[in-house]
Amino acid sequence: DDKIFIKLSEKNLNKIIEVNQKIPFIITQKILKKYTFNKPSFIYLSSSRGFIGAKGAAIYSATKNALEGFARSMAMEYGSLGANFRVVRLGLFKGGLKENFIKKKDTKKILDQTSNNKYTNVKELINLINFISDDTASNGSSIKCDNGYF
Repeated sequence: DDKIFIKLSEKNLNKIIEVNQKIPFIITQKILKKYTFNKPSFIYLSSSRGFIGAKGAAIYSATKNALEGFARSMAMEYGSLGANFRVVRLGLFKGGLKENFIKKKDTKKILDQTSNNKYTNVKELINLINFISDDTASNGSSIKCDNGYF
């Protein structure tokens, strides 16, 4: 739930932090404890909106940017063991939550801000993830998947 910062309840603040930071951190920790020497590859989903910021999304932006710092630090800590950490910054996504809340009259205006006038789709995301999964040169990096939005 995005809200203006001063109106954000502590309950919602904790929920955003738990979903966007705590859960990925805990899952990573559990996998690393068991599979460190199997050269695991972690790909965290972030947000283009979280990267640039938006009115009513201060905590969301902060937590999504935290994933990028986390991936870079984890690459430094575990990269020499063969573990890889990357972040994919999603933009407007076909079937995504925000797409369901965009008013029809605003859709054209928003899509006009993308490089090819369309939402990103699942196939494009999967292709990108497959491409970066084996790329050790991008360890600790983030990449946008948003059809040039923003």
